[in-house]
Amino acid sequence: MNYHVWGAMLEAYHKLKSKPKTSAELKEALEVIWGNLPQGPIDKAVKISQIRRLEAGVVAWSWRRTLRTFAVTIKLWHLIII
Repeated sequence: MNYHVWGAMLEAYHKLKSKPKTSAELKEALEVIWGNLPQGPIDKAVKISQIRRLEAGVVAWSWRRTLRTFAVTIKLWHLIII
């Protein structure tokens, strides 16, 4: 999850009038906060994570292609030298 969502949840948590004292109360408070969270930060987090995932895939694909090209070049040089 993106920091935008965590930041919005933390801000809402700090605005609570009474802080939870047990884990059950904390769970309930976080569920209420999540339910009241505006859709904007969630949409932004999803969009950013999708973009980063796509960028990582492109970089990984590029490196694999570069390494394969390098490996083929070395094999060809090896054949030429021998």
